[in-house]
Amino acid sequence: MRHRTDTNQEPIVSALEQVGCAILKLTQVGSGCPDLLVRTPQYDLVLMEIKTPKGQLSPQQVIFHREWPVYVVRNIDDAIKAINDVTRRGNRRH
Repeated sequence: MRHRTDTNQEPIVSALEQVGCAILKLTQVGSGCPDLLVRTPQYDLVLMEIKTPKGQLSPQQVIFHREWPVYVVRNIDDAIKAINDVTRRGNRRH
């Protein structure tokens, strides 16, 4: 099965890299795994699922999100808010 990358992923990745984050793209993993593992400049880890403004989670993603702390990110502002939230709170479930 070919995994599709949302059109807004690259601008989000670029913005995260510009603020000092390291990115591991997980799109090819499948099984509901989020699109990105992000390491903040403070070395916190953030799982991000990139969705377009109207994009919905797949059934596998819903299951994955029940067990793991994943941020659904639709734009650059969402991504920055996610890393700030995790940095402020640490790697706790949201």
